[in-house]
Amino acid sequence: MWLYAYSTILVFSVLIVTVYGLLLKFNIISSVFAMDAVSAGSDIPVVSAVHNVKAYLFPEYSYDPGEFIPPEGMSVSADMPAAEIKAKETTETDTGRTEVAGAEVTEDAVSAKAVSSNTDTDTEIEEETEDKKDEENEQDKEETGEITEIETDDGCYSPYGEFAEVTDEYFNEETLFIGDSRTKGFLLYSELPLIKGYADSGYAVYSVFKRPIIKTPVGNFTLDQALALEPMKYKKVYLMFGLNEMGWGNDEMFAQCYYNLIDMVKYFDPEAVIYVQAIPPVTKEKSEESALYNNEKITARNEALKEIAKNEHVCYLNLGKVFEDEEGNMPSEYSSDGIHFKAQYIQIWKDYLKQHAIVSADPGE
Repeated sequence: MWLYAYSTILVFSVLIVTVYGLLLKFNIISSVFAMDAVSAGSDIPVVSAVHNVKAYLFPEYSYDPGEFIPPEGMSVSADMPAAEIKAKETTETDTGRTEVAGAEVTEDAVSAKAVSSNTDTDTEIEEETEDKKDEENEQDKEETGEITEIETDDGCYSPYGEFAEVTDEYFNEETLFIGDSRTKGFLLYSELPLIKGYADSGYAVYSVFKRPIIKTPVGNFTLDQALALEPMKYKKVYLMFGLNEMGWGNDEMFAQCYYNLIDMVKYFDPEAVIYVQAIPPVTKEKSEESALYNNEKITARNEALKEIAKNEHVCYLNLGKVFEDEEGNMPSEYSSDGIHFKAQYIQIWKDYLKQHAIVSADPGE
């Protein structure tokens, strides 16, 4: 009796979730539930709960690769054509463009610290009693399925335990960056030659499944198609979206799209440590003059991103903190248009990532 009642409720719940998702997908109810971004988070728990139920009931369908069939023998590279874009003095105010204003990066990004290793042979041997305790603790975690989740004092989140500090070598050919024009700027001026990237001006989380930004001699591909064609399985994936979406939909729709993006990355790169990066602030001038791209809304959006990361059990990096002055704005000297970073300030971004890295993890989910 109880089993029948439970099954009936479960079936109706899934039907309601499915219908609700379709209504959102086709924007049928977007005008009814539209809200100001300052109230971000009011409907985020609903979307999070829906996502968690669907992932629990149908984990194999959390991402559907659709009908795309990669051409036989075809592969795609995520190398960005950095050589095609020169560092020259330009000022572009459109949020969909990459700023390249400013002098060349002159600071060397060399750290004296070696990259931490996953293997015991690279770890300094401690006292035997301490090793035994650590081994027993790890064994207990494996048996119980415990995940060591932490929140740092600077607002970051990790489901894998403590962050470590690494050198440039951490950002190797197994590292992928996905994002908008700010990410494009990072790919160009971070002086990390081995990293890969899919980023474009005006790129948004709602367009990753529709916009074919990856150009090849045989045609253009969307992000999921490119990942399907990629021979490389990435171990580290960094995401940054949220600014271009300020004038689109509502927070509920944004969260749903971001969940879909993370699920897609997990599908193609199941062993990857995924980092959701917070949206850096804009300058005080830009924040005061813009109804969309202001720091109050960016702060609210970042709170939603952190909740999404927690629900997906991926890392959240509170990147905005290192680009804030005492009033929470980007210092005006960092940007010519109030949004994009000058080339020499990309180093701050890179240093922050180097101080917040996961060197040993089991994504699991």
